[in-house]
Amino acid sequence: MEKNLKRMNEKEIYSDRITKGNRTYFFDIKKNDYGDLYMKISERKKTENGFDHYRLMVFEEDMNDFVQAFNKLQDKFKELKEPSS
Repeated sequence: MEKNLKRMNEKEIYSDRITKGNRTYFFDIKKNDYGDLYMKISERKKTENGFDHYRLMVFEEDMNDFVQAFNKLQDKFKELKEPSS
């Protein structure tokens, strides 16, 4: 079991998290068995029965497109939140 824990820790490159209310968001950079880097975004939400978990993985070759789409989404969100003149 210790060998598996050591192997798992070697695959985790970077981790950060945000906790807001009953939700925690994790932002991780990991390495798969082939040495490819990927980003994993996870949400953990406390419920009456424990926790719900949701995950999204974005591989390195898709990162620029993902970031561009996310930035467009963020801009649109801000636009929609602004009061109309």
